[in-house]
Amino acid sequence: VTLHCDVFYINVSAGDHDGIHIENAMISFYLSSSGRYISGGVTSDTAGFTARIPGSAYDIRIIWQDIEIYHTTGHLITDNGDLALTCWVYQLRITALDTRNVAVADAYITIGSGERILASGVTDIEGSFMARLPQSSLDISVYWFDHPVAEVHDIWFDFDLSQSGLDIICDIF
Repeated sequence: VTLHCDVFYINVSAGDHDGIHIENAMISFYLSSSGRYISGGVTSDTAGFTARIPGSAYDIRIIWQDIEIYHTTGHLITDNGDLALTCWVYQLRITALDTRNVAVADAYITIGSGERILASGVTDIEGSFMARLPQSSLDISVYWFDHPVAEVHDIWFDFDLSQSGLDIICDIF
């Protein structure tokens, strides 16, 4: 006697708003009917993972840098296949400017959410720094020659700002 079971292989991947793969994201499947955890895995630098799950409706949740970047409910799995999920991860370009709107090169910028630092780096000759960030409330600090010159708190970030960017006027006179 052979029993055929509705168990499927789903190749799951997570990408940002621009379709670029997200590394080290935790993807979890929960039964929609009960909330029971069924399967999960972490994405690598080149790929997602393969989940082996019974056919059913699932709530899918993705966590990256301790922040939820995707959540859906009632996703129906009825066959083997690929599942590419677009997450709430976007590009943010920050430009540091002095009080005369002149670019501040070599400024050190930190971007955090709560107690966690999400990105940090140094501005280029045009005063710009680009970061890939999850949708969240952000705190941004700018340092120049080791001195704090600007702080912005609780900016809600939930769309791509790679072109228009965010200008921060620093206390540099």
